[in-house]
Amino acid sequence: MWICPKCKQPLSQDTQSWHCEAGHIYDKAKEGYVNLVLANQKRSKTPGDSKEMVNARRNFLMSGAYQPLVNGLKELFSVYGLLDSGSHIFDAGCGEGYYLREIVSGQKDVHVAGCDVSKFAVLKAAKANKNWLYAVASTFDVPVNAACFDGILQIFSPSSEAEMHRVLKEDGIWIVVEPHSHHLNEFKQYIYDDVEEHPVPAHEMSGFTLLDEKRITFTILLTDSVQRDQLLMMTPYYWAANPSQRETINASLTSITADFRVMVWRKGE
Repeated sequence: MWICPKCKQPLSQDTQSWHCEAGHIYDKAKEGYVNLVLANQKRSKTPGDSKEMVNARRNFLMSGAYQPLVNGLKELFSVYGLLDSGSHIFDAGCGEGYYLREIVSGQKDVHVAGCDVSKFAVLKAAKANKNWLYAVASTFDVPVNAACFDGILQIFSPSSEAEMHRVLKEDGIWIVVEPHSHHLNEFKQYIYDDVEEHPVPAHEMSGFTLLDEKRITFTILLTDSVQRDQLLMMTPYYWAANPSQRETINASLTSITADFRVMVWRKGE
């Protein structure tokens, strides 16, 4: 499934590495994932989310705070046949692999692979899902063969529309989750003088047909300071807030709005 990021030939694996016929070799980490980001493709020494952000997000999500989103996604996966035996699903910008782990739980013979630019996130995903394939790689240059997957899940991650089209099978399903207009707006009230709603842009995806669009909205009760810290740290608002604002959020915020836009696209027009 993986292809060489240098020459685009298929990669084969042995116990220690992935390698192509041209002789390019990529070592497997002890957790099982492979790093397929070339040094000249990196914009920083450690691209993607930091270890602290990854740990905060993992702990927050494991609390079940986003369970209504998981339930909504699992329903869509079922409706569009992505939980059928033999399905191949790709997690684009997989993070720690939480969402697909919850969605696919209990389903037999569903094959999952994923990538993320954060090696810290991919490490967590690989440790938690030992039978799935993970790579450190960009969603703008996905190191897999064309027409590999029946479905793609992409949550709060940018990607290349052309790459998603390339790796999907004909009539494959691409489920995209974005923030809707009120998502985590309570954070803004502590940080900005003028609070504006998230923009909700119109999308036209070349080579895709929009099959469905849903809005999933719910309130999260923040019961302790640790949970508030975790949620803030997993968002861009952590970097927008100064130390005083973070302290106020930690002491004062007791509930927050989760507001998601979920779009279901099918490859083909």
